[in-house]
Amino acid sequence: MRFVSRCISASAALAMLFGVVTQAQAGRRDSLNGSLTLPDVTDVYAFPQLLGVYRNLLRIEMGSDANTGDGTLIFGTDAMAFGVVAHRGDNTDPFGALALPAQAYAGALLGGARSYPILSGIGSLPAPANIVDLMLALNMGDAAALGFRLGIANAGSSTTPDGGDSTGVSQTSINFGAGYSMLGEGLKMDLGLNLNIGLGSDSTAGVDNETTGSDIHVGVNARFYLPMQEQVDLAILGGIDLNFGGISTPGGDSSVFGLNIGAGVGPVYKLEHARLAAYAFLAFATRSTDPNTDADGDDSSTTSLTIPGVHMAMEVDLNEWLQFRAGLEYAWMINGQSDANNNSQSENTGSFGWSGGFGLIFDQFRVDISVNNAWFTSGPDFLGGDGELAANIAGTYHF
Repeated sequence: MRFVSRCISASAALAMLFGVVTQAQAGRRDSLNGSLTLPDVTDVYAFPQLLGVYRNLLRIEMGSDANTGDGTLIFGTDAMAFGVVAHRGDNTDPFGALALPAQAYAGALLGGARSYPILSGIGSLPAPANIVDLMLALNMGDAAALGFRLGIANAGSSTTPDGGDSTGVSQTSINFGAGYSMLGEGLKMDLGLNLNIGLGSDSTAGVDNETTGSDIHVGVNARFYLPMQEQVDLAILGGIDLNFGGISTPGGDSSVFGLNIGAGVGPVYKLEHARLAAYAFLAFATRSTDPNTDADGDDSSTTSLTIPGVHMAMEVDLNEWLQFRAGLEYAWMINGQSDANNNSQSENTGSFGWSGGFGLIFDQFRVDISVNNAWFTSGPDFLGGDGELAANIAGTYHF
């Protein structure tokens, strides 16, 4: 009987590993539709102080092709932990922006460093490539931790003629994160600060005609777990993202200002064979643009109010080696835009998305599989469906 069980387990694992294609998103967290209240190793990107909780592991996430994915190595002792990250795509925005649907944020994380939105107005800048992404966590006793993250990305080209001035294009990204956590038996708290700086320049038209730009994000995220009962915590989320920058050209300057604010609250159930979480959230986002700071009457603004938003997620242990995961998010939004001439328009709309996946656990090794929606609804290809199984696979080994 044990032999039959092992054969079934191996067959299921092999079946799930076939057909790794299509979109690149994050493994376990994407299966939970980006749940912010079910803890996951990817928390360390926003809260580097949690490295010690997940220390001594190697995690490789494989995306839709050989150019998408990321890797994380965490190692250390009881006193401190170090993290080395490769090819993350969260260099332009602080993690966990509640003003955006979770599925909209998760999609680009495995594509490497991204260009900054404001700098796209320069037009000819190459997308930056990760140079370094390092994390450090220091344990402050048994119940607290302090952490830091530094990421740098750059891409560009230049030409220097004999006896002349250099010309070229360049885009640089600097990502600095810091955080503090309380890890005791009672109240648990995670705080994170993110500073993301994008700098770009284009001097191909000559030094006197150089175009430069900046895109700066300052974000603060907070997460609290308040014990309610033996197996139930109340999770409280909060986040704010301030964005400002602009482009400077010989013909004039432009400016952009943005603000995202979000908060959520809901229960987390830690049952014997399941983890369940749900939270309601509210969010507000505004963005104003002035194409020419020297001219009047050309500015515009957009706003988005999410009231309410709801997120639900579950992770169920089907047996000792197989987990099922699913999550969904719904948001009802009021979107509006206006210009300097008092022309305005608004739209009321809803955003909905769901996702699912599986986890395979074999002692110190685990595989997290995010499944394409079409595989659930239409069935696999070999049964006449049109859905390829895996959107993404992540393998993690604890040592």
